[in-house]
Amino acid sequence: MSARTPERDPRSPWVRGTVAMGAYMDISPDEVGLLLRSGELRGTQRKQGGHWRTHIDWMDAYLAGEEPPPITSQNSRR
Repeated sequence: MSARTPERDPRSPWVRGTVAMGAYMDISPDEVGLLLRSGELRGTQRKQGGHWRTHIDWMDAYLAGEEPPPITSQNSRR
């Protein structure tokens, strides 16, 4: 695992890094970054300029053209 291609922990519903998100969504990491910065895809950064994190449910909702569901304690750990 390198800094450019972060692996996703299969026990966690959170995905970190645009490379991993792009692989999941079958789009380029650059396009994922544009979606995150524009707010079309919900994601978080712990600090400005840091790694992006998003939830699998948020990516699935984006791909289905739906509003992302809120994250609750029930679906925060699949």
